[in-house]
Amino acid sequence: MKGRNENNRIAFENTEKTLMQRIEETVKNGRHSGKPEFFNEISAALKEAEEKNDIISKNYCHALLSEHYYDFFDEELFRYHLLEASRNLDGISDSHPMSAAIVYNMMGIDEFNKGNLELALEYYMNVINVAGKDERPKYIAMLNIACIHGRLGNVNRKLEFVK
Repeated sequence: MKGRNENNRIAFENTEKTLMQRIEETVKNGRHSGKPEFFNEISAALKEAEEKNDIISKNYCHALLSEHYYDFFDEELFRYHLLEASRNLDGISDSHPMSAAIVYNMMGIDEFNKGNLELALEYYMNVINVAGKDERPKYIAMLNIACIHGRLGNVNRKLEFVK
């Protein structure tokens, strides 16, 4: 009986949270973990966001899924979700900076991998500009900029960005 009440309590708590709160909780507990639960929960959130026409949540889910597919080497799905996430980039930069930062970072990584370092740098600078109060995306972008300088053989500039 206790288990049944516990399940009902958890279900009730989930209905009390907004879609974005549930996405944020999923991100906190499983981003880059490789756990199938993360993928399943973000996919379910994307479906719900599409049904509700919640552009911000939808964009965030696409951004997270682009990261996921990049991490798991599925280039076709990586590009699909990155394209979907980038469609509303201007509209979500102010309302959800983390989503925009992820998209710009993934676009930068994609261009870096193609050898287009100037465009990659521009995307990484956009991460820094849109990240808002959140320092983590800024640090990631600075490390990625350091990689550009490393590829160019500019060790001193690379070390500046790493520090």
